[in-house]
Parts: sequence; structure tokens; C-alpha cells
Amino acid sequence: MKRIFIHKKGICILLLLLLCASVSFAQNRNKIRRPFRYPRKHNISLGFGGGVGGMLINGSFASPTTYGLVPTIDVSYIRLFTENVGLEIGLSMQNIKGSFSAKDLSSSFVSSIAVSDGTSYHNEAAEFAYITKDVKETYDMPLIEIPIRMTYTKDHWNMAGGIKLGIPTSVTAHYDYSDGVIGITKIIGTGTELEELLPIGSYDAMSGDYDVCSRGKYGIGKMLYFTLSIEGGYKIYLGQSSDMQISLYANYALNKIHAGCEREVDFISFPDGVPTFSNCMNSNQIMGFNYLTCGVKLSYNLGFGERVGVHRFKMQSNRRNSFSRSIGDFFSNWKTRRHYRKATRRGWFR
Repeated sequence: MKRIFIHKKGICILLLLLLCASVSFAQNRNKIRRPFRYPRKHNISLGFGGGVGGMLINGSFASPTTYGLVPTIDVSYIRLFTENVGLEIGLSMQNIKGSFSAKDLSSSFVSSIAVSDGTSYHNEAAEFAYITKDVKETYDMPLIEIPIRMTYTKDHWNMAGGIKLGIPTSVTAHYDYSDGVIGITKIIGTGTELEELLPIGSYDAMSGDYDVCSRGKYGIGKMLYFTLSIEGGYKIYLGQSSDMQISLYANYALNKIHAGCEREVDFISFPDGVPTFSNCMNSNQIMGFNYLTCGVKLSYNLGFGERVGVHRFKMQSNRRNSFSRSIGDFFSNWKTRRHYRKATRRGWFR
């Protein structure tokens, strides 16, 4: 009898260990996320940030393009369709700067010159050059962007990608041109090419401001960027419906703005023989410009409305047990229902 009792005791201990293992396995399999991690269907986000960016002159990432600090502020609305996927629309503002510089910028024209053959003078066609030693222009472009992006969220991680419509409110420029020299480079009539410039005059330095383009002058259609935008960040949950996010972003305009400028005009042209400066943006020196920005952003997100994905949690917690389920499933579902009642009392689903 004692041996039978020992065997029964051992079997009970073994069954108890199997029961504990079954319960632990079922709990891990049916693990429930904390309820406030189920995001709200509607979300408002306010972000501040900054980074490096600039106007890409002639679409070039290198010289003459220059880069500087670009602050940004944005507000957006995110509509979630599932726990992970949503659509973002909003409004952002930033101010992008750029510059263009060149040395010994030459513009030429053909005119006649009196040439002596030793006994008399006669006119011959000659090529003249206006050479500006240093040319520099700086640009300022306030920009409004309308993002249309898809978002993907998984636990603490968030990603967004899509298109932004970029609308410059204006593009203004400040120019500084150094003094220059006027000379002859070639006598066309005799076919004589001079080894060095033959100076015959000079002109003074000049500086000032001008309006590169504006919506009133060129229309919104010629001032619309289609910008590729990506962003990724990490969320820190602050409560049941809010979080802070720090993220990295990058924006690249896919098209260039031409601003309706004349593309066949030299930096210095000579209508009716009178030298006329056309500025770099309004001449063949710059054929268009787009922009690139990248940086870090800190945003605060506030959710409202019903939670996405809660119905699955409720369905899981309300499942009826059957005799065909294991004892581990029974205890796991009992704990799930208790967890749901606790979450409801605390208002996690409100």
C-alpha cells in the first residue's frame, strides 16, 4: 500500500508540473499587449526640428550648391486604418537658403572696331568680353509643404513615407558683383585671336536685391515641388493617449523650378549695344533649382476617438471555454478575462 501511495504522490507531482508548464505556455502564446498600446484611430501631431539643407542649384549636390541650417515646424493629422497602418496629411513650414558664386564670369558680344593698316583706318568686326571678377548671389526661399504619407507603427517604432507638395511663397535674392574689365579677345574680320585680353575699359562693382519669382508673377503651377519624404523615429508613451517621438527625416524635391526666367540670356547682354546685367537666376547661369533637407524632429502626438484593434482583444477575452481545450487554455482565458475587466475599470479603453 505504501508503494502505491508513493506512486500516486509522484504522479500527482508530475501532473502538477505539467499543468504549470501548460499554463505558462498558453500565457506566452496568448500574451496580451498593454491596452494603451492600442493606438487611437485619430491622432494630431505637433513637431519642431531642424537640420541641414539647401537649394540645389541646377540640381547639383556639389558646388555651386551650399548648405545651411534649416528649422522646421509642422502639424499633421494621422488616420489609422489598422493598429499599424495609417495615412498622414498636414502642413509644415521651413525656410531654405541657397547661394551661387562664380569667378571671372565672362559675357561676350560682337561689334565693330576701327583698325589701321598704316595709312588709313577701316572698321572690322571684333569680339568684346565683359569679365566680372567675382559674382555672388544668396537666396531665401520660405516654403510651405503639404505631406501625404503612409505611416507604419510597430510598438515603439514609427515610419512614414510618401510625397510632399512644396509651395514656395517667394524666392528673393541679394547680389554682390565685383568690378570688371572690358576687353577685346578676337578680331573677326582679320581672323586674329589675341593671346591675352586687350583691356579697353572697366565697370564698377554693384550690389542689391531682386525678386527671383513669386506666385503673382509666375503662377503657382511653376512654383510647385513634388518632394519625396521619408521619416523614422522612436516613440515614448506618456499615457493612455499621448506620446513623444524623436525621429530622423529627409526630403528631396524631385523636380526643379525654372521660375519663368529667360534661359538664353547671358549674365550680361547687350541689347542695342547697351550692356545689361540680368542676374544669375534670370540668365543661363542657373537653369533651375530644387532642394534637399534632412535633420532631427521632436514631436508630440495626441490621440482621440476609439482604439484600433481593441475589438480583437475583447473577442479574445470573451471566448467560451470547451472541454476540448487544455487546462492551460482554461486558466489563460480566465486570466485574460480578468485582465480585460481590470483594464475596463481603469478606463484604458475609453
